[in-house]
Amino acid sequence: MRFCKMFDRFKSLLSRENDIYRQAGEGRRTPHAVLASVLSIALILLAFGSIAVVLKFTVGRDNIDAFMDGTFGLFVPFAWLVVLLALWVRFYEKRSPASMGFRGRGALVKYLRGFALGLVMVSCVVGLMALAGGIEVDTEGTVPVGGAAAGGLLLVMLGFIIQGGAEEIVFRGWYMQVVGKRHYPWLGLLLSVILFGALHGPASAFPIIALLLYGLFLGLYYLREGSIWGVCGWHSAWNWSLGNVYGLTVSRKEPLQGVLFDFKAIGPTWLTGGEFGPEASLMTILVVLAAIPLLVLTVKRTIPERSQ
Repeated sequence: MRFCKMFDRFKSLLSRENDIYRQAGEGRRTPHAVLASVLSIALILLAFGSIAVVLKFTVGRDNIDAFMDGTFGLFVPFAWLVVLLALWVRFYEKRSPASMGFRGRGALVKYLRGFALGLVMVSCVVGLMALAGGIEVDTEGTVPVGGAAAGGLLLVMLGFIIQGGAEEIVFRGWYMQVVGKRHYPWLGLLLSVILFGALHGPASAFPIIALLLYGLFLGLYYLREGSIWGVCGWHSAWNWSLGNVYGLTVSRKEPLQGVLFDFKAIGPTWLTGGEFGPEASLMTILVVLAAIPLLVLTVKRTIPERSQ
C-alpha cells in the first residue's frame, strides 16, 4: 500500500501540469533535447574558457589555475555562466530568465529550507562515517580552524551560493525544464541526471551511483516545489558544509580559506569516497537513498501551485 502511494506521488511529480513546464512554454522556442545537451556543455566551456583567456592576459598563464581553483573560481566563471544562459533564454527562447523556476511565493523561505536540509543531510553522512570509524580529527591541517576561520568561512559560503546555484540553474532550472517541456517530463529528469553525473564523476562505481542519486534527488526536489530556490540552497549548503564546516574533500577539492571543524576521512574507499571525497562513499548513497522516498511521500496530491 505504501509503495502504491509513493508511486502515485512520483507520477504526480512528473505531470506536464507542473508549473515549471508551463513557464518553459512561455517562450517562442523550446530547444530539442539534443540541442539543449550540446548547448549545456558549450555554455560551460565558453564561460570557463573565456574567463581563462581574460586571466591569461591579466594575471599571466602561470596563475590561471590558482585563480580558477580558488574563491575566484567559485564566483566569477559560475556567475558568468548564469549570465550566458540568461541571454540565451531571453534572446533565443524569447522568455524571461525568471521563468527558469524563479517565480512564485516564498523564495527566501524555500531557499533557507533547502539550505538547512543540505546541512542536515551532510551531517548525517559525516555522522554515519564517524560511527563506522571513518572520521578523525586532523591534527596536521594547514588552514585556519574555528573562530580564526570566520571570515574565510563566510566568503567561501557566498562563493558556494553562486557556484551551487549556477549548477542548479543550468541542470535543473533550464536543462531539465526545457527537455521535459519539449519531450516528456520523465525524459527531462532522466537526461538531467545523466548529464549532471557525466560532467561531475569519474568512471568508478560509487561516485557514479552517488552522483546519479544526487541528481535524481535534486530533480525530484525541483519538481516537488515547482521552484529552483530550494535546490539552489541545498546544493550550496552541501558543498560548503562538507568542505568548510567539516573540513572534508568536495569532489576532489580541499577546503578553501578555513574550516569550522578540521576532520579527515580514514579507512577504505567505500567508507571515505577516496580521493573524490565523501560524496562518493556508501554513506552518501545511503543518506540520499533514504531521502528520495521521504521526499516523494511528502508530495501533495495536487501539483505545485502556479506562480503569481
